Amino acid sequence: MSCGTGHTAGPLANIKKNRPMTPKEKLIKKLLKQPREFTDIELNELLNDESFSAKDLRPILLKLFDKNEDTIKNDSGADKGIMGKWNRKSFRKREKLFWKRINHGKVSKLILAEGDSWFEYPKFITEIIDHLNKRKDYAINSLAYGGDWISNILFEQQYIEKLSLIKPDVFLISGGGNDIVGGKRLAQLVKKRKEIELPVDIDLNSHEGKFEFSGECFNNEFYTLLRLFRLQYKLLFKSIKLETKKFQDLKIITQGYDYAIPSSKNGFGFNIFRIARPITNYFIGNGKWLNTPLLLRGYNNRKERIAIVHGMIELFNNMIIEVGNEYENVYHIDSRGYVNERNGWYNELHPKSHEFKKIASVFEKCIESNDVNKKIYKVIEE
Repeated sequence: MSCGTGHTAGPLANIKKNRPMTPKEKLIKKLLKQPREFTDIELNELLNDESFSAKDLRPILLKLFDKNEDTIKNDSGADKGIMGKWNRKSFRKREKLFWKRINHGKVSKLILAEGDSWFEYPKFITEIIDHLNKRKDYAINSLAYGGDWISNILFEQQYIEKLSLIKPDVFLISGGGNDIVGGKRLAQLVKKRKEIELPVDIDLNSHEGKFEFSGECFNNEFYTLLRLFRLQYKLLFKSIKLETKKFQDLKIITQGYDYAIPSSKNGFGFNIFRIARPITNYFIGNGKWLNTPLLLRGYNNRKERIAIVHGMIELFNNMIIEVGNEYENVYHIDSRGYVNERNGWYNELHPKSHEFKKIASVFEKCIESNDVNKKIYKVIEE
C-alpha cells in the first residue's frame, strides 16, 4: 500500500518541477514517506513554519488515505443522516442547559468540551459529558459531535471563539478515534496477515505480547498518522495559547480511550427489556470500525485482532501524554485496561453507561484537583 501514490490532492500536488520545494513541503513529504525517521525536531520545525496551519492538515490526510476533497468531512458522519440529526438535537439540548445554569448563577466550574462520541453519544449511552452534567454546579458548553475527526475540529476551530467568549476554567478534548476507524480505514493502517511472522514464544494474553505483535502489524501509514496526531495535538495547544489570553489559567484535559474489543456482535440476548442495545448496534453496523477491517486484512484469529487494537490504543495514549507533558496545564485521563472486556462494552468502540460513569468520575477528580504536579489520572477499579 502506498502513501497516496497517484493521488493529486494535497499540499504537494501543485509543486512545479522547475522550482525547489519549500522547507514546509520537504517536511510534509518526509512525514508522508518516512514517518519513522521523522523526528520531533522536524515536527517542531513544521509546526513553527509561519506558512503552516490547520488548513494543511486536511490535504495531508487526503493524500495519506488516497481520498478526494471534502471526504474527511463527509466521512466523519458527524453531520450526516440520523447521526447528524441526533447530534444537532443533543447539541441544542446541552446548549440550553448550559445557559440555564449560567442564568441561575450557581456555577462552580465553567467547562468547554470539544470532541467525538466519547463526549457525545446522542442516544442510548450516557457518556462522559452526560455524567458530568449531573453536577448542577457545572456549566458545560459542549461542541462535541459523535463521529467527528480531530482534523475537522482543528480546521473549523470553533473552540477558539468559545474559549474567548466563555473564558472557561476547564477545556476537555477527545479526538482521534474516528480518524483511525471511520470508513474502515483501519484496514489501510495494517499489513496483510500473511506478511506477518508470529514469534513462536509470543503470549497474546499479555500486555507485552499484544504490544510486540501489533508493532509487527502496523504499516508506514499508521506511523504517519501517529505523527500527524502528535502534530495535531501540538497545533491544538498552540492555537489555544496564541488565540486566547487565558491559556496559563486554563486546565486542559485529554483522554485516549480504552483497549476496545473488535467484535461484530450486536448483543442480542434473552432479556426483552434490553433490546435497545442489539437493535441500535445492528443498524449502525457494529463491527465495521475494527473487526471487519482487520478481517479484510486476513486477521482471522480473534486474539490477534484484539492485540492490534491494544497496541494502537497504547501508542495513541503514550503520544498524547508525551505532548501534554510539554505544557504545565495539560492533564490526561488514562482509561486503559479499565472497561470490562466481557460485559463492559456497548459496542466495539463505546463502553456501557455504567463504565462511562466511572471514567467521568475521574474526569471530575481532575477538574476539582489543585495538584499541578499530578498530570495523569488513571481510571481503576475500586
